[in-house]
Amino acid sequence: VTSLGISLRKPNARTKAPFAAKPAAVTGAVVLTARAAGARASYDWEWSSDGGHTWTQVLPTLVAKTTITGLPAATTCQFRFRSVTKAGVSDWSQPVTLVVK
Repeated sequence: VTSLGISLRKPNARTKAPFAAKPAAVTGAVVLTARAAGARASYDWEWSSDGGHTWTQVLPTLVAKTTITGLPAATTCQFRFRSVTKAGVSDWSQPVTLVVK
């Protein structure tokens, strides 16, 4: 290919993480972002402050992003999500851990 004067492009290395959590601008709040499951999907969200033994549900959303407020500050929390599409309900994601500011 290079002998013909054609160069090969490297594939774009940017890919969105399947699930991420980051501190929000407000104390005790976290922004969760998931990879979209499709045009017509909803998302269930949960968090745990005891290492995943018990989970607290958060209101579901129609977008792959939500902000959870009222979390205990200076606490390590885990977060997870699942998507709901016309094909059914997905498994819960692997938990993401974050220290709440």
